[in-house]
Amino acid sequence: MQIKNNTRHGKRVYLHVFFRESDYQQLEQFVVYDGDSFIADVGGYLGLLLGHSLLSVVVGVIIWGERLLNEIKQKSVEDKKRVASES
Repeated sequence: MQIKNNTRHGKRVYLHVFFRESDYQQLEQFVVYDGDSFIADVGGYLGLLLGHSLLSVVVGVIIWGERLLNEIKQKSVEDKKRVASES
């Protein structure tokens, strides 16, 4: 590396680069996954999980309702048997 003082433009630095081989490998970079895609994917997964959660709640309510109806039917049958046995 040489530093030369040039009165017209100030100091300049000259750097000579030497490569042992004349072959080179060209690397290219491409944006495959940008910010918009990330936000869209996060929103899609959140919607999927929220939908699954809502379906689970609906199934839970249906099961709870079926159990409640079965208990009411059993009590009704027991009441009818009790009334029939008392008469």
